[in-house]
Amino acid sequence: MAFLCCTVLVLLCFFDSASATFIADMDYGGVPLWINRLLGEPSVLSLQGRMDSAWFRANNHQACPQQCDCPIQWPTALYCDHRGLADIPDRLPDRTQYLFLQCNNISYLSFSFLANITGLRWLILDHNQLQTDTLDQAALQNQTQLCYFFANHNRLSSVPSALPVGLKQLRLAYNQISSISRGAFRNMHNLTLLLLQGNRLQTIKEGDLKGGVMCHFLSL
Repeated sequence: MAFLCCTVLVLLCFFDSASATFIADMDYGGVPLWINRLLGEPSVLSLQGRMDSAWFRANNHQACPQQCDCPIQWPTALYCDHRGLADIPDRLPDRTQYLFLQCNNISYLSFSFLANITGLRWLILDHNQLQTDTLDQAALQNQTQLCYFFANHNRLSSVPSALPVGLKQLRLAYNQISSISRGAFRNMHNLTLLLLQGNRLQTIKEGDLKGGVMCHFLSL
């Protein structure tokens, strides 16, 4: 019986380590990520240098923007990171659920870029040049399935006021944020992590954070 218990414990430990991956070698606002393989979540690590793009395109018959990689093993993921892009690629596949755009020179986000995507779950825009007045609020608000929005290390001056209510993680660390838009977190009952450290917030008024009632981790 003791041997059986030990065997079960080892199997459980192996199962847990195989199903969730701890990603700590990038910033992501200073808080590492957990990637759940059982949910089909793809790696957030760049494919640059890890995969031959020519071979990949020859063996993947799905439509894929020329500036991006669309891995066979993660058909709903689109890797457009570390490309020096000034704009989000046109005609993104409507199957896209995980969009990685970190480490580019993207300065604006408009509704037209994401208009044909309805099931977006992850949007990572860390280390770009986004500004509040060039961030089309409708582009985010219409993404009703969006759970993770990362825009650390950009040039945002305020927290966007029209965020998807289903967000679980909002990472806006190391911007130039000096204010929180009125009602920014209204009805965001699924929010568990909010990163705002490294900004220019001096005062948080009563009600600024109202709405995020489930938030477990808040960094200012």
